[in-house]
Amino acid sequence: MKKITLDQLKRLKACKEQVSQFESLFGKSRGFRSEAAAVRVARKHAQVFDWDWAARQLISDSAYLEYKRVRITALEEYARVTAAALQEYARSQPSVLDYHEESPAYAEYIRVQSPAYAEYIRAITPAENEYKRVEAEAFARAWWKDTE
Repeated sequence: MKKITLDQLKRLKACKEQVSQFESLFGKSRGFRSEAAAVRVARKHAQVFDWDWAARQLISDSAYLEYKRVRITALEEYARVTAAALQEYARSQPSVLDYHEESPAYAEYIRVQSPAYAEYIRAITPAENEYKRVEAEAFARAWWKDTE
């Protein structure tokens, strides 16, 4: 059985939030009997952990290159899928942000910007979730193969 431990994360200087998340979800360690199990857990917690940090710290350079190849492809797809939403959001932004908070122009900017930003977030969230899922899975597969 392969495992990732709380002590290992602390030794590698994982940030306090990530250590706390790991401990609350898994206790002192999380073991895996198969690649499929590692992938399943990574997907389930795709939004929780910093998978790129984990990859840089927990797998070899050669395994990291494979992880990075998958991650770059996922980032390219994320950029492609979210480009239209970003363009639409950018249209709601003024060309010059020299408004004073008391000015009517600033009040209008806030009135228009808030719903535009909310719509932008709503539009990109599915793509962001998919990117994190692919990133988590890529880490789990690289980690499993690297530590066989």
